Amino acid sequence: MITGINEEWTTPEHTEPMQKNLNVEGTDLSNPGLERRPHSSLHHAPEFGSMRPSAEVPMHLNVISEMGAMDRIEHSWNRLVQSDASPYVTFGWVQAFFHHWSEWIDEMLVFTLTGEKGIAAILPCYRIGAKLHLAADEISPYNDMVAVDREAAAELVARAGTWMREFRNGYKFHFQSVREESLIHDAVRRIVEDEVGWTYTARDAGGSDSFNLKAGAESYLKSLSDTGEIRLRQAGMFLNQKFPMDRLTVLRGCELRVNDLANAFEFFARCKAEGAELPELDFQLFSALGEASKDCDLGMQLASLSNEGEILAVSCGFAMNGVWHEYLRAEAEEHARFEPAANLFIRSIERWHREDGLSACSEMGPGIPASGEIERERTNFLSIILKPDTKRHRLYDRLLGRNRVEDTDDSDIFLAR
Repeated sequence: MITGINEEWTTPEHTEPMQKNLNVEGTDLSNPGLERRPHSSLHHAPEFGSMRPSAEVPMHLNVISEMGAMDRIEHSWNRLVQSDASPYVTFGWVQAFFHHWSEWIDEMLVFTLTGEKGIAAILPCYRIGAKLHLAADEISPYNDMVAVDREAAAELVARAGTWMREFRNGYKFHFQSVREESLIHDAVRRIVEDEVGWTYTARDAGGSDSFNLKAGAESYLKSLSDTGEIRLRQAGMFLNQKFPMDRLTVLRGCELRVNDLANAFEFFARCKAEGAELPELDFQLFSALGEASKDCDLGMQLASLSNEGEILAVSCGFAMNGVWHEYLRAEAEEHARFEPAANLFIRSIERWHREDGLSACSEMGPGIPASGEIERERTNFLSIILKPDTKRHRLYDRLLGRNRVEDTDDSDIFLAR
């Protein structure tokens, strides 16, 4: 992790005089203010030289700020999603975010880099005040951009940063939660190493574990520590004795009805009020998950463990690219001694492998056994800031009295309300 890199910026040289940047309505974008105001759907930034001389063909930066224009790149977006990608980088997930949180943000800014073969990289952002965040960062455990390769990703972030420096002086990127090995973090590191005039800060933002599911539920239980295995087996036995009519119900994607999701949210809200570790359960998240459930590519599933109509535990997540991505999970506090959430998870292992072809589990949440010796892969998340080293930024920092580490606060993230 690099902290506090600060280099002097030199203005890139241009072989031709730079002209005003005009949107499709002819509005001058060279000095926009911070206040909210209508924007056109597509801005065309001038090509500020090639940030990377190695580019073999001309590349063009576009900035989309309307849903209608974003909808038109759905095919290109899905083409760029890698085979091992998570649901949180897909067009459907980001589209649901913009659909249901548009009133909470100041501006939508989706950067695209287009080359000879079409769109090569997409960086979806939104702006609040002077900060540009990755789209859906408050409803996803982590976020990323999509690109044909890491070189295209770095090129897009570099050009987006140059656009921001030239036309939105005072703005900065604040990526709240990204994986250390993500495209976006690799691109930021390349810019800091290869270009002058940028300040980069980072801090730890937690992490998650993932593990293989191929061995099945029994192997998973045996892989736990002796006390963990005994505890869970006893909890399962007591659960069956207490609730002999318990049943596992699984709803996939389009099988989900509004009432199903509403009942699950009501259960999650009750668990949260009783102390469960869950995110803000507001109407926007409810609506976004409802929209995401209709996207077959996301593979959303809602599973519940119940007994004669009484809900014991509920799980919500995405089965995508052979991996189960845990999103929400909770259990009834009054039955916590029977560990229904852990039982729901264990019962799901065989089903995931047999019916959904899943081979791994990621983003394990509260209630999932984590005390054993099963082989796990740890993913670390970072909260990072990338900003031009300009007089305005330095003045802004001095006025606020912040040092670079403190500047990575999340205070203006709208869901922290």
